[in-house]
Amino acid sequence: MEEFPRLRWHKGGRGFRAYPMGNHSGSIEKRYVEIWLQVSGLRGHPPHDYYENWNWLVSWEGWFSEHGVAEGKQAAADKATEKWWTWVQTELPRNLELEVAMIVARTPVRPLPNSLLGEDTEFLRKVQWWLNEVYKTASKPDEAPRPATDLMARLSEELHRRRLTEPQPEQPAGPAVSGGYRRRRR
Repeated sequence: MEEFPRLRWHKGGRGFRAYPMGNHSGSIEKRYVEIWLQVSGLRGHPPHDYYENWNWLVSWEGWFSEHGVAEGKQAAADKATEKWWTWVQTELPRNLELEVAMIVARTPVRPLPNSLLGEDTEFLRKVQWWLNEVYKTASKPDEAPRPATDLMARLSEELHRRRLTEPQPEQPAGPAVSGGYRRRRR
């Protein structure tokens, strides 16, 4: 098993908490690791065995949240520590909707990101669709800001170039159906 850096645990929350990102204001409730006693007692016939079940939780708001149960406080702390460091090593997922919205909103006042035309085709289609929604239908086409119309033209050219140069997906075999229904013959 991989050795992970130990966390500094403090009494707090429902039991014990650790703040791997520090105790800074604003991060306290958003990025933490927690363990707490769920249940303890005696089980079995005499002589009884004493047992404890501890819950653990790792949470970074907007990125990950995972929880589980372990037998014993140390086992819960070890599991929570392992999960924290495992999650932190993963890539933060992209928020495509936010990225597209920011590009479209900033188009009239900021230059385009250099990497925009290098994005995949689906991303460019989303940007094109939103540009059309915001700047073509919200106002008259000739009133759209110049940077927005320029970007729409560049996106259209790039998507056209990709249609011509990239291999197209195979069409399904069988008779073609247009409009979703077949016309009946009489």
